Amino acid sequence: TVGYVGMTGKTSAPHLHLQIDHEEPGDGTAHDPYYPDHLPSRSEADMATRVVAWLREQQWDVFQEVQTPSGAADIVAVQHKRVWVIEAKMRLSFEVLVQAERHIGHAHWVSVAVPTAHTALAARFCRLLRVGLIQVSGCGVFEKEDAPLHRGRVDKLLAKIEPEHRDHCAAGTPGGG
Repeated sequence: TVGYVGMTGKTSAPHLHLQIDHEEPGDGTAHDPYYPDHLPSRSEADMATRVVAWLREQQWDVFQEVQTPSGAADIVAVQHKRVWVIEAKMRLSFEVLVQAERHIGHAHWVSVAVPTAHTALAARFCRLLRVGLIQVSGCGVFEKEDAPLHRGRVDKLLAKIEPEHRDHCAAGTPGGG
């Protein structure tokens, strides 16, 4: 069998998905030299890198893997003393929603960043929890459901941020949270 015909993701008709993978020597990670940049992220770290780049393009000061008063945060973005906490995960799950929800009260905005192809129901759950949804494509941020503004006390979180959080450990890597 070479492949299977199916309809996964955002498609309008059945299609054949063919994927070529091989492991990089020594690290056990699959690598596809033909994998184009416009396809969805291959790992949490890859996706978080795209979110960090998108935030920096918008003039946010970005910190990664920060221990906050409400637990570890993948990404903390600060702009004009406004704080945005973003949890970056490869799938939207109850666990990541609970993780994000814990940051409410310690940040002005809280969002989850996940690969594209999430349903309207996923966006609805995020709105119910007052958590924003950032969908990430291979090219960067594809779609953003705004998080509501929270009246959080951000001073404790801001006190936890160190300059080395800018680049000491990229969000989504094994050394992070």
